Amino acid sequence: MSRCADPHEAAAFWFARHQSGEMSDMELQVFEAWKASDSAHEREYQALQQVWTMARHIPANRLRALADDGNTRFPPQGDVAKSNGWRSVGATFAFLFACIAGFAGYQWQQAQPTFNASVDTPQGKRQKVALPDGSSVDVNIRTHMRIDYYRDRRIAILDAGEVSFNIVHDTAKPFLVDAGSGQIRVTGTQFNVRRDSDEVFITVVSGTVVVSSMAGSSMPPARLTAGMGMRIDAKGHADEPHGVNVAAVTAWREGKLVFDNQPLAEVVREVTRYRLHPVRIAGTSADLGQLRLSSTFSINDTEALLVALPRILPVKIRREPDGSVEIYRP
Repeated sequence: MSRCADPHEAAAFWFARHQSGEMSDMELQVFEAWKASDSAHEREYQALQQVWTMARHIPANRLRALADDGNTRFPPQGDVAKSNGWRSVGATFAFLFACIAGFAGYQWQQAQPTFNASVDTPQGKRQKVALPDGSSVDVNIRTHMRIDYYRDRRIAILDAGEVSFNIVHDTAKPFLVDAGSGQIRVTGTQFNVRRDSDEVFITVVSGTVVVSSMAGSSMPPARLTAGMGMRIDAKGHADEPHGVNVAAVTAWREGKLVFDNQPLAEVVREVTRYRLHPVRIAGTSADLGQLRLSSTFSINDTEALLVALPRILPVKIRREPDGSVEIYRP
């Protein structure tokens, strides 16, 4: 081995000898002494072992295809093990490196999305989007979302806003929604997700979804069925799943605001979403937020709600110069 001064070439020689299973005790001693004589020898030998391991994980048909693509002869099984020349061994490992690089490129290509779309809806505009697999999404105002389809999964990233998903069943390609503090996984169902700055609401219209909290949270995955909902705050803390009025939650798709015995504080928050200027409860009348309201209004006419409010509840409204509206106790 004194001829093989290059550590890489020497490592290839010793690797081939070791793989052959024909090393004598004397050769084994020389081999161990060679590795111990220089840390570079051990590194080169370990590198070849890693290449060999990676090559064994590439399907044989894919490895041969990569060889054919590069006009390289695929070495018959056992060639490396039987080779006694470090030059042919080095060529074999160069071949393996090329195949692995080709396989990595193939894997990269497989990981690219087959479909992607960005959805942004401004104030006052709702949108329905058809997806290539037959699924569809209804997108509420002030929503920012990205959808990516891959060969083995479908993903929607909801940055803000509200979306009603109608997902075609496909066990091989689960549909995942990333809503920040909450993640939802389904194979096919209809559900509604709303993401505000401080919380996420999930409502299931039909089918079943599995809801998980963000990484680091101790919340176990929760399975929700039709008619159930869940709230997750910005820190990943979740309320217990509970029954919800699905028709009221999804009424926005028909341009309606439906309040079913909801606290005035929630009503104000919802109405503000559909107005250019905010509605708020006066700081001196914070307890008004606990008053309950049941009624239906048009999303496109929130002014009608404000006019009707003093006739329904013991409150008054004050219009400010900046366009905002304040609700206070008379």
